[in-house]
Amino acid sequence: MSHISWRSLTPAQIERAELAAITLKPRWNVWVLQTLEHNGPMRITELRKALPGLQQSTVSYIISRLKSQGLVTPTSSGTIVRYGLRDAAHGLQPVHQALANWWREHVGSDGPVARAEQVERGLGRLPMPATFAICKTFAERGPLTATDVGYHLDWPLETSSFYRRVAVLRDRGLIVPTGGRSGKAEILTLTPQGSALNEVVEPLAAWQQRRTASQPSQTASPVQTAYPSAIPYQPADLFSHLPATPRPMARPLPSGRSR
Repeated sequence: MSHISWRSLTPAQIERAELAAITLKPRWNVWVLQTLEHNGPMRITELRKALPGLQQSTVSYIISRLKSQGLVTPTSSGTIVRYGLRDAAHGLQPVHQALANWWREHVGSDGPVARAEQVERGLGRLPMPATFAICKTFAERGPLTATDVGYHLDWPLETSSFYRRVAVLRDRGLIVPTGGRSGKAEILTLTPQGSALNEVVEPLAAWQQRRTASQPSQTASPVQTAYPSAIPYQPADLFSHLPATPRPMARPLPSGRSR
């Protein structure tokens, strides 16, 4: 473990980690990436046999998605097409290890779970965007009302999306009420599960930085390109995309009441 503190994580690292998580989060991405890393370039039919729970049409869709994300590339030999990892997809081992460790230690399961599934389930617990930014705010400032978190949060979320995001984080067990109130507003705090996410942020951010460096042809800002193409991990997650024109939250009074 890196034992890096939330306070030492920069805003740039938080943003890169969010973008990396959004890229990896769609269901089956990690399974396919780990399979290709272990076996080398494979045909679609070979991938389907290696992942027997998936239909061939599903494997084709996942490969198309990973190709559009710049993580896999086709190679042809006559009429045979195989897909292998691009440079941007290498170096994911620290990311997978951190996510698997976090899920195993803070979420867990009643039975054995494959490492790729541990990573997928870990990502599935993280509603994006703004999860890491909100956790960092709690970690640095202690228990706060949701309104006060919004006051300090440096992230482009609309007000309604922000409050829904806080509700989802609470539902996922990353934050909980302390039992105290500020006026009518509940005071919230990080759970051990949410606090431990700092160990996940650093490897995600480092991988995203290498990925960006390996794709110099991209001219658009990552924030402009990553969110619209992201596919939510769970159907109930309604907040996986930034608004096209984000509006900053109104800054509340320190008491928690809006101006």
